[in-house]
Amino acid sequence: MLLDVERLELERRMHERKGHFMPASLLGSQLATLEPLGPGEPGVTVHVTNPSDDVVETVLARILTTR
Repeated sequence: MLLDVERLELERRMHERKGHFMPASLLGSQLATLEPLGPGEPGVTVHVTNPSDDVVETVLARILTTR
């Protein structure tokens, strides 16, 4: 399961965190090394810009339909 979100949203979320071990300055290098799922590779990409309850429902539905 690959959770997909826009960089600006990730930056916003990171700046809202207080006392987190990873500084926002490392986000670029983290995204640069992220490898999206390739064609035919098992897994599902879920866009997580919706409210967390919607994301959970989507993930559970995808898991149940891929079994």
